[in-house]
Amino acid sequence: MDVRESYDSAAKAYAEHLASELAQKPLDRHLLNRFAEDTRGRGLVADLGCGPGHVARYLHDQGVAVVGVDISPEMIKCAASLNPGLDFRVGDIRELSLPAASLAGLVAFYSIVHFDAVELDGVMFQLRRVLAPGGLALVSFHMGDQDQVVHVDDLFGAPVTLDFRFMHQALSPRPCGLLTSLSSNVWNVSPTRAWSIEVVVATCSHGLPNIGLQTALVDNKRRPRPDTSSSLRSRRSVRRT
Repeated sequence: MDVRESYDSAAKAYAEHLASELAQKPLDRHLLNRFAEDTRGRGLVADLGCGPGHVARYLHDQGVAVVGVDISPEMIKCAASLNPGLDFRVGDIRELSLPAASLAGLVAFYSIVHFDAVELDGVMFQLRRVLAPGGLALVSFHMGDQDQVVHVDDLFGAPVTLDFRFMHQALSPRPCGLLTSLSSNVWNVSPTRAWSIEVVVATCSHGLPNIGLQTALVDNKRRPRPDTSSSLRSRRSVRRT
């Protein structure tokens, strides 16, 4: 059973447990609000790995033009049923069908947690490819004391075969696979600490998008060749100046 089949199996139970989770996540709502401020009216935003569509719905309610994309056809059925009128599509974050530079922004909430280092490299390339210059990405993932993999055969009572990968702490001398993938795809990466949560801020060369990791929203100024030492932004100073 692969990732697609696993989420097809768990789709209904997953939606029942998590479709309303944002109501209990004030920090996630705050980050999405800030993301919406910078992407509203600028073009299409994609919710990659959208699951039951709750993040896409939240952004839509904030006035953002959004499309939800998920690898699981059954999950897309749940999302469409729970959020009528919104656009949801089956798609793979590793091979996005979206045109190059077509997105004003993208959200990937825990959508990269099943990928190994080799797959992450391709995923980071895809994110960079589909974002327009000046676009904004909000990507979150699991962190731990070491690069570890947790295997599960049951998700909310549904049979699955899934590996959840935990990234090594961002401030460790040993870079995690995600940072390696970012660097190899022409992202300039700098670590910082904000709000007692590990945050990685990465900016893309050649005036291409900035990206915030570990649910960090980053100022999306366009810089022809950004100086990474000055690109660090804590969550206290994400507003554009």
